[in-house]
Order: sequence, then structure tokens, then C-alpha cells
Amino acid sequence: MSTEKIVPSLGEGVIDSLHDNSISSVKKLEMVQTYFAQAPPTPDQNDLYALSILLEEQLASRDMTSALVMVELMNTHKIPAGKRTVDLFSRMYARHLADNPTKISDGLAWYVEHRHALVPTIPVADMYVELVSRGHVSVAVSLWEVCMEDPRLTCFVPHLAAVDVLVRELTRYEQLETVLALARSKYQDQLWDDAFFATSVMEGFSDRREHHEVLKVHEKLTARNIVVDSRRYQVLVRKAQVYMEHRTGTSTLAPW
Repeated sequence: MSTEKIVPSLGEGVIDSLHDNSISSVKKLEMVQTYFAQAPPTPDQNDLYALSILLEEQLASRDMTSALVMVELMNTHKIPAGKRTVDLFSRMYARHLADNPTKISDGLAWYVEHRHALVPTIPVADMYVELVSRGHVSVAVSLWEVCMEDPRLTCFVPHLAAVDVLVRELTRYEQLETVLALARSKYQDQLWDDAFFATSVMEGFSDRREHHEVLKVHEKLTARNIVVDSRRYQVLVRKAQVYMEHRTGTSTLAPW
């Protein structure tokens, strides 16, 4: 007769306790840690659901310390969190990065190292939305810069580190000066290929009535054979051409 110890599924053990609101999330985490210390079998679907619920509970209560421990545990045992849980974690993790912006690079590297529990790529787009909407504009830009230059991260972020989403959020919250700063960054040559970025830069110059700069952007893109198929882009170019014609008396207008 085998004397091998059989560890029950989490669903058969502490799963009910994980749904018990009278038990603190810290205590629940201790229970999960104890369970996994027994070298259990591969978790079943009930286990996965229960662990995601616990992680959501920790995030909802702003207990980031416990949430990070939980993700560490899930990553070790190759347990993926559900999509809703990952979305919530990404937003809360963005706030966590904002608390210590000098550690953004290490913080994102941690995310990559724990991708088995989260997602294969860093959801920087969701992080930009969270950060800019909460006024952490400089942190959002720093996050983008880190993603562009840190070799540990470049394989785990979208093309150009989702700069179109960052610019969209900056534009939505009227942070056009920040958009213009991106146009002067060391990555500017890479960014002009993004139509939304180029149009937003022109929008910023137009708001400042620097119409000659609008035309410079248009000329730069034309020289690169970049065609921006955007009504707003065309309107900005036309507006700048009309302004410069009135100012200089020289027509630069193309057929409308």
C-alpha cells in the first residue's frame, strides 16, 4: 500500500476560505502559501479561478505588498491569472511604479520576469492610460523612454512602445507641450512614421500658432515619402498654408 502523501486540490481544500469575506487577504495568502509548500498537483480550473479572485481582492484593497507576493507565487507554479485580473493588476502596478519613478526600469523588468502569471508582453498601453488620467504625465513619458532604451524590455513591448496610445492620452488631457517634447527627443526620427504622432505634433504647433512649424513637419514627412491619410492632418496643413500665404504674400497652397 502506497504511503505517498496525497495533497488535495486547492478547490477541495481552502477554496471556500478564499471566498470568505470575514478572513483577511493576508490570512488567505498565508493559507495559499501553506498549500503550495506541500508540493500539490497541477492546479485545476477551480484553483485558477480562486487564486485570481484572491489577487483581485488584494488589489482592490490596495494591498500591493500581498499582491506582489501572490504574483510571485503564481509565477513560480506557472499559474496564469485571468484577463480581468491582469487588467486590474496592470493598472495598479502602474500606480506602484509612479510611487518610485526612479525604479521604473527594474519594475518593468520584474513584470517581464513574472509573465507566466501575467501576460507575455508588458501592457504599457493600459499603464499609459492609468498614469496620464491620474496626472502622472512625467511618469508615463519616463515609462515609454525606458521601454524604448532598456534592452531587457524591447522584446516585450509593442512597436515603438505603443507611442500612439501615449500620445492619444496626452492629447486627450491637453498635454500638447509634452507631445512636442517627444518630437524633440532622441527618438524623433523613429516616431515620424506614426501618423497619429505626427498629426498630434502638428496640432500642438497649430495651437501655439507656429504654423511654419506645422509646414516643417509636413515637409519632413513628404521628404520621407510618408503619406498621412487623415482629414485632420490635411486641415492642419491647409490652415498653416493659408496663414503663411497671408503673412508672406506667397502662395504655397495645393489644390484642396
